[in-house]
Amino acid sequence: MASFRPLPIHPPRIQLQPGAPQFATVIIETPPRKQPEPIQIEFDEGLITRMQEEIDVWRNKFFQLELQFQINAGELKKIDYLEGRIKVLQDAIKQLNIENRAQINQNEILRVKCDELELENQDLKMARLENKRLRELLDGAHDELSQAKQTIANYEDQLADLAIKDQVIKEQKDKINQLLVEIEFWKKRYQQLDTDRIKGIEEFKKSSETLRNSQFNELRRSGSMQAQGYQNELKNLRVQLERLQQENNELKDNIHQLESAKNGQNSQFKEVNTKLESSTKEIKRLNDVLLQRGQQNKQLELRIKELERQVSEKNILKEEIDKLKQQLNDKNKQLQDQHNQITQLNNRIAELERLLQESKQYKEKIQQLQTEIAQLKAIIQGKDEEIAILKQKIENLTDQLKEIDKIIQEKYALENKVAMLATEIERKAAQLKNKEKTIDELRENLDQNNHTLAEVEQLQQDIEGLNLELKGKDDLIKELDQKYHEALKYQEQVSQLETQVFDLQGKVAMLSSEIERQRIKLDKYKKDYDGQQVKINELNDMKFDFESMQDALQRYKAQEDQQQQEYDSWREILKKADLESSELQKTQETLSSEKQIAQDHHEKLTEQIEELNKLLLEERAKIEGLHKEIEKYQDLENKVYEMQNKTAMLSAEIERRSVKEKTKQQQFDELSQLSKQQQEDLEKMAQIEQENETLNESIKKTQDEIASMQKLLDETQEKLEKALSERGNLENKVAMLSTEIERQSYRLKNKTEECSQLNQKNQELQGEILKLQDLPAEVEELTQQVEELRHQLNEADLKQVKLTQDLDAVAHEKAQIEAEIQKNQDEIKLQQQLTEEAKKQLANFTEKFKSVEEENSSLRALESKLSEYQMKTALLASQIEAQNKKYQGKLDEMSALQQNYDDLKAHQLDVEDIQGELERTLTILNEKDKEHGLYDKKIQELEAQIKQLEDVKYQLESKMAMVSSEVERVKYKYEKLQKEYEENHQRLLEAEEELIQNSKEVQALEDELHHTQQELAQSRKQG
Repeated sequence: MASFRPLPIHPPRIQLQPGAPQFATVIIETPPRKQPEPIQIEFDEGLITRMQEEIDVWRNKFFQLELQFQINAGELKKIDYLEGRIKVLQDAIKQLNIENRAQINQNEILRVKCDELELENQDLKMARLENKRLRELLDGAHDELSQAKQTIANYEDQLADLAIKDQVIKEQKDKINQLLVEIEFWKKRYQQLDTDRIKGIEEFKKSSETLRNSQFNELRRSGSMQAQGYQNELKNLRVQLERLQQENNELKDNIHQLESAKNGQNSQFKEVNTKLESSTKEIKRLNDVLLQRGQQNKQLELRIKELERQVSEKNILKEEIDKLKQQLNDKNKQLQDQHNQITQLNNRIAELERLLQESKQYKEKIQQLQTEIAQLKAIIQGKDEEIAILKQKIENLTDQLKEIDKIIQEKYALENKVAMLATEIERKAAQLKNKEKTIDELRENLDQNNHTLAEVEQLQQDIEGLNLELKGKDDLIKELDQKYHEALKYQEQVSQLETQVFDLQGKVAMLSSEIERQRIKLDKYKKDYDGQQVKINELNDMKFDFESMQDALQRYKAQEDQQQQEYDSWREILKKADLESSELQKTQETLSSEKQIAQDHHEKLTEQIEELNKLLLEERAKIEGLHKEIEKYQDLENKVYEMQNKTAMLSAEIERRSVKEKTKQQQFDELSQLSKQQQEDLEKMAQIEQENETLNESIKKTQDEIASMQKLLDETQEKLEKALSERGNLENKVAMLSTEIERQSYRLKNKTEECSQLNQKNQELQGEILKLQDLPAEVEELTQQVEELRHQLNEADLKQVKLTQDLDAVAHEKAQIEAEIQKNQDEIKLQQQLTEEAKKQLANFTEKFKSVEEENSSLRALESKLSEYQMKTALLASQIEAQNKKYQGKLDEMSALQQNYDDLKAHQLDVEDIQGELERTLTILNEKDKEHGLYDKKIQELEAQIKQLEDVKYQLESKMAMVSSEVERVKYKYEKLQKEYEENHQRLLEAEEELIQNSKEVQALEDELHHTQQELAQSRKQG
């Protein structure tokens, strides 16, 4: 406690001792005419040593801040370097964009040229095809001409033969005429002989009547001799006549034959003449066609020459294009050189790949986590032992504090007395303050007006009177000083014990927070381990199911192979049966057997219809089960909504806690304002020390409140993390349930569509069965319909495979999009939290800055008197700020760890969803394969039953083979044309790929620029 002596008052000049600005010895000098003794204020040496220690602390902080300033200056230089690097990269990107635009323009020009060349190439191809077609037509015309010449030569040969035959006919005619003349001669001779015979007979009769006498015998002899001679001659004549008649008949026959041959030859000759006329006309037409074709060939040759000229020009253009490609390759080399400058991006990509590989090594990390859990348990046991020791120390200290409390109560009684005296001193000090204010005003006016010295002297006399009044109370002040020193000793002891207790409490809080953090980590690791173990078990189950499905699929394939073999054997049997049935088709027994087969077929179809109805009932039962599952999913959704409401309530609770924290902060601000008011009222050491005590108590209270607030913050943070984790889990479950509901609904829809299709097919089959019963002749149409159905089934299978592939692709894209959306939402939430925390910190900082400015404005007038308190408050503020920074750093670390954990969890969930979706699609495909297997079996049975009635099967198969060969031929031609088209477009595609590569490099540079800008922004925020 300072001792007071009478002060002589000098004009306004305050002299401070160097080296101790906050504990100055104030010497106020009076005019020379009044020289009273100076009053010196002596301070406690312990207080001075404490202040010196605090000065050393502040000096160390100053050096630390100076070091931090140098670090920040280096960071600023780094930021300037990065900004320059960004500008360089921006310029490089602009240059690359300009080059890429020029390259794009060149590529567009090349593309247009390529399109023109392609069109001209197509024109050339069409012209070549037309030329080829015309050449084929010309070759055909030449062939036809050669054939016509050959026919003309044949006709000429036939004409020569006809001329020879005409000569032969003439000779035969001459022979016939000669024979006719001979026949006429012999006819006349026969007639003459006949007349001579008749005359001889008449003469013989006449002579026989006259000659009956002696001469009768002679005459008779001579007559008989003559008659016999005549008879012999007649016989000879008859023989000759018969021979001549026979020859005549033969000649007539020959004449008839020759006439018929002549008529045939005449008809042939007429036909030949008509053919010759038609052939001459055809020759004339062909000559005209040949002339036209010759003209066309000349035109085509000219066109071919022109096209060859164009081809040469195109070859020149191709050479130019090759040159341009060479230029493009050179530019690509330049871009490659630039790409070598951007190797850092590839390093980043390598880091990302490394992270992806690390994500695959989580199973190995589980074992490491187990070992870490064991280590953490051991650490926790050690920390628990340390906590027990510290608790024992705290109990001992509390016992000591109880004894100290008694001393503090006595101190409080003395402090009350001191406070009563302090109020009296404050009243007098207020008067002194008013007087000092008037003195200050007068001192300011002294430079302007020297006539105010009298008033100043009067005021100094008043001050001397007040000092005389204060001398009378010095004895009381000395007694109070002694008691106050004793109280200070007790207070120092108490403060030492309190500092020890505070340090121990800080250690306990740190250890408890470390234990809680380790427990949280342990819980997280346990949860992760349990989740990973569950996932591993699920994966093992899925693997077992998948292996069983593969085994079933292999068995199913073996069954299919066996059924295929049986089907082949059955087809051979059917072929034999068809051959036998074709032999017995005309009989009535085949009709009765076919009727019986149709009846059996009808019965089997009815059985199949019943089976289909059973399947429909089963599908309906499945549909009802799916409806029940959907209701369960709806219940789960309601539960999810309830959990969301709970999360909303938790968020409201968090907001309420934040409001409480704000109120606590306001209380803290009010306390700081009260302390400021106390700072403004303090003028003397007693008041300073008293307010120091009150401030120490308030600081302790605020520290306790801060500790409680810290606990509340930790609790709320833990609750928030738990709520967020529960919310994330629930959102993931909701997403999985929604996808499962969509999948089940889609499956239900497919099942209903399949049921409707089966019903429709069932009705169609029933109609076909009725038609088969009524009209067996429509079997061929049914076979055709079966072939069409098979074709439609194959197309449906292909479409289904494509749809499944599309669905898989869509599901994969959907999962990726949902994962990206979730990541974006998490990033947005984190950014919002960071922005809110930054806003809060900024508000706190602005409030602190305002409070500091107010304190500075209030303390500038009282620097000499309140420097000690200012240093203490600044020290406390720096400690609080350091704790806040540490707490903020811990929060940032926790948020970063939470973000990494959330990202990892999201990645694992995405992987699990993809695996689940893949396995579900595999199960769906297996089910579809099984269902298609059943349908194929039924269709095969129907085909086996219908094929017994097929009669035109071989023709259809041959036609199908011909069609398939034709399809293969057309397909080969199409593939050949497609290959040529792809070869023509390959160059353009290469140019486009180079352009895409350039655009990718530009995009990578832009991403790098954006990333560096983000790093700059983060570094600025941290600075």
